[in-house]
Amino acid sequence: MEALDHAHDNADRGPLILSPMNVDEKILFINSFGAITDQRVILDYKTAAEEIPLEQISSVSIQHRRNKKLARAGLLAALALLLFLANIHNRMSDAGIVLYSFIPVACIFSAISNTIGYPCIEIGITGNSMLPMIVRTGQNAEARRFVTEIIKVISQELYAEEGKKKETHVNPI
Repeated sequence: MEALDHAHDNADRGPLILSPMNVDEKILFINSFGAITDQRVILDYKTAAEEIPLEQISSVSIQHRRNKKLARAGLLAALALLLFLANIHNRMSDAGIVLYSFIPVACIFSAISNTIGYPCIEIGITGNSMLPMIVRTGQNAEARRFVTEIIKVISQELYAEEGKKKETHVNPI
């Protein structure tokens, strides 16, 4: 076993340090979400890293998550606060009305963002389910590239295994 001292610097997450690898293991792709080798995927979470052997990965996708309950709650809170401000606007100063009108606006923006949703990378493992990696705004292209590279490596592995199976199952006449 040979230790790999390769670190991927990311200002938000810190360095991704890969654990010892086999001599014949090659890094195929690396970005802020993790690294892909020809034998495993290393996910770089905010606080830790997780290694998944390629044989155990059953599915990879980017799912779009929405929080409709929080969106409705934000919209209802904004409407309630606006009605409240409309009822007491005679008793408040102009500065108070301006100050308190920012709260309903923030609730409306929260409702809109929760309605639009956010993307998550989901990697399914045979027999288990994993926590999704939340993709931040501005990282969508990088997340799609990470998922595409995982799919590419897994499909190459499957085609290589099919080729080996076809070669080994040849029946002599």
